Amino acid sequence: MTRGRPIHWLIFLSMLFLVVSCFWDTEDARDDVRKKYGPPEEVSTYTSGNYATETWWYWCQGISFTFKRESGCGGYSWYKHSTYTFSPICSAVAEEEKEAHRLHLRESLKLLPPGRATKTLIGPT
Repeated sequence: MTRGRPIHWLIFLSMLFLVVSCFWDTEDARDDVRKKYGPPEEVSTYTSGNYATETWWYWCQGISFTFKRESGCGGYSWYKHSTYTFSPICSAVAEEEKEAHRLHLRESLKLLPPGRATKTLIGPT
């Protein structure tokens, strides 16, 4: 038996643990929202490098949820980043009002610190 063999096993087991742990964390907060509110009426997506967001709009219910995902080891889970509330908009002809809420949410999200803290944002009055 050579002296290097135990260290090879230790390295192998450490790497195996890393690989398994990277793909183990696959929670998806979108499932909880989908169960409670049903499928979204509209989905807005944004991707840049290893970073992605999805905003699910429930116009007739007056609420939207923004989810974030960062790719990489252990970062494949979608988590709820923010909740945005506003007066319900059920009319199909209210596109200008919907666009005002989209813009307000985009601007508000720029002000939030990064991380997994969930924030509740209120629409313009």
